[in-house]
Amino acid sequence: VVCTPLAMAPDAVITICDNAPLSQNDQPAAGTLMASLIQHKAPIFVNGDSTQRAAIDADLGDNLFATFNAVPMAILPLISGQTMWGALVIGQKKETAVQPAADMQPFLTHLARHLAKNLEIVHLANEARSRADALQRMNQIAQTVTSSLTIEEVIHKTMAGINEILDVEAGILLLADEETGELQSQIILGGNNKWETGYRLRPEEGIAGWVVRNNQPVIVND
Repeated sequence: VVCTPLAMAPDAVITICDNAPLSQNDQPAAGTLMASLIQHKAPIFVNGDSTQRAAIDADLGDNLFATFNAVPMAILPLISGQTMWGALVIGQKKETAVQPAADMQPFLTHLARHLAKNLEIVHLANEARSRADALQRMNQIAQTVTSSLTIEEVIHKTMAGINEILDVEAGILLLADEETGELQSQIILGGNNKWETGYRLRPEEGIAGWVVRNNQPVIVND
């Protein structure tokens, strides 16, 4: 873990790619080696004597290499098929930095492709496992809903299952009051914690109110 003082990188942005391919939104600062790599999807081999050496990504990578008094010598795209999974960055000490030998460059390129293929395999395996777990959980929810449990148990187990499938921090269930039309909070579930509240929402209020009025689901990413 590298702690970056804001004085060194006031505009620092750190993007962590965890078992998922890079998207078009994962763009580093323009003019950096990483930006060129993502744009052209081709290996970059840097001359150790170059005085025009570009920044790696203008934030974490540069500060990390500076910590070790090193400079990037090769940046290789991790590509499998049409998917880019990240980048392999190789550096050397500033005092001894030289461009990787010509016969080493094809080897590094092959190594990056092999690593990308393995990342893809791991990603697909994790995705398949996650879908299988979600399907099993949905079957459990369906059995709960059709069982003879009390309504409170049905609500609690259903909410817990949904939270687990969607991997969310918390979920809330609002039920409509037939007399007033208001939405009343029945249960708030977060992890292993449960809260029962009497909070009420007017039918014309908020996203939940819109959903009830229009009888449509909605996903809000903001």
